[in-house]
Amino acid sequence: MTTNPKVDKRLLDKLYASLDQKSVEECLVRFRKRDQKLDEILAREQVPEHLSKLDRTDAIFRITLPSDVEALLNIGIHDAFYEKDLKLLNDALYSYNRLSFYRHRLLASGTDHCIHFNQVMESYAGNDLALALKMFPKEAGLTKNGHKFSVTCANLLISIIHQDPKWLDESTGKAKKHLTQKVGKFDRSLIQYLLALIEKDTPAMSRELAEICAGYRRATWVHEFHNPFLKILGLIPHGLYNLAFHALPQKTFDEIQLPDHEVFWKSLTTYQQKINFRTGEKFIVFDGELDGLNRIYL
Repeated sequence: MTTNPKVDKRLLDKLYASLDQKSVEECLVRFRKRDQKLDEILAREQVPEHLSKLDRTDAIFRITLPSDVEALLNIGIHDAFYEKDLKLLNDALYSYNRLSFYRHRLLASGTDHCIHFNQVMESYAGNDLALALKMFPKEAGLTKNGHKFSVTCANLLISIIHQDPKWLDESTGKAKKHLTQKVGKFDRSLIQYLLALIEKDTPAMSRELAEICAGYRRATWVHEFHNPFLKILGLIPHGLYNLAFHALPQKTFDEIQLPDHEVFWKSLTTYQQKINFRTGEKFIVFDGELDGLNRIYL
């Protein structure tokens, strides 16, 4: 049993009460309704172009709403808190990240891979390195197009993941140049954390991670907070911390100080340390006509 994190219980209760789905079983019901909706759409005389060239499973992903995917994470946050079982949250992170990626890839076709920065950090929050590599494969190289901040952070992250000396030199040089310009406090701390990780400067990493947690709820670009549960659990700070575990020698990683902030659940970190920062298990398993959706786990 792990200690509950310090969270706003009243807010958590309010958010949970507003959910349409409050259990994995209810989530499965919602996905079945999406499947039925797809049947109605495909039975029309003219099938929408954005669905006409997709197989059935991808078509279901395409008509799935963000809230259908977010529900799994939100249930995991709520149940882990009240049942004092962080395995539930770790498992929810695994299924949430997988579903989120497969839905997002259908909507983001043809865009530069820097747009995956947030999702890669969320994948690291759940220690899903295999999923991160689907978004930032080595053959894709560094990113080139997109918002300057996103490109800067994505390239630092890609360089860290693949440990390519040339990429590290290029991405760190451009990041330091970017910091000479006008940059918001939260954005600056995030870039400086990644630079400190590359330089193995654990005091700086500890300091910047604390600053990231302090400014997290005001950094609306991170998630735009369409899902308010992400103000209770900070996936980006957790992803940054877990990234350090996977990128640094154990002795160096152990020198990082955990931030003392309610968006950073030390109980989740304690659990993940106990299982050596492995991914969770399947929080949701699809059956029957939905069996094809289990491709998220492949």
